[in-house]
Amino acid sequence: MTKRLILALVLGLFLAGVNGAAHAQAISALSAATTLGGSELIPCDQSSVTVYCTPTQISTFVRAGPTTTLGAADAASPTAQTLNVQSVVAGTSNTAGVNFTVAASQGTGTGAGGSIIFQVAPAGGSGSSKNAEAAALTLSAANNKLATFAGPVANLTTIVSSLPSCSATYKGAHAFVTDANSTTFHATAVGSSTNNVGVVCDGTNWYVGG
Repeated sequence: MTKRLILALVLGLFLAGVNGAAHAQAISALSAATTLGGSELIPCDQSSVTVYCTPTQISTFVRAGPTTTLGAADAASPTAQTLNVQSVVAGTSNTAGVNFTVAASQGTGTGAGGSIIFQVAPAGGSGSSKNAEAAALTLSAANNKLATFAGPVANLTTIVSSLPSCSATYKGAHAFVTDANSTTFHATAVGSSTNNVGVVCDGTNWYVGG
């Protein structure tokens, strides 16, 4: 079995989520090989599929039921993970990158699609148990594409002169400045003082009161 075929089988299992006899047959074939691209292959069971790449680009995906984990098994000192998409190769002049789309589950008819939920694990009390995951941001299709933040939203904090030029591109944008010369609502934002205020762009000017 070639390395290309082995990798295709592993990726096929991960992406398609096959199970049963077909899954077992593919796992049996993978178990006959020991390495792929310099990385050791281990037999997989029907609840997880692990993908290995080259020694310089090792990527591990562990599938357990409906959950897919990026990275190896939990460890005392876990490794930070980064999920990238294909970029323009260095040496190519003035070429824009591509979009990275994250799509939630689609519904049909009057059934709304699923939400995209970003979770974090706030610190808890002293101990060795894992801290519970909690939603930090929910993007809901059921509520007309409502974005719900579970905590305060921190705006850009800067000085007036460092705000981007207020144009149609930034219309409705909010920021926070630390050197406004006025706290009067809807006064044009001017710097060189010490007032801390929120500001908003109306498409032409930044105004106090954002």
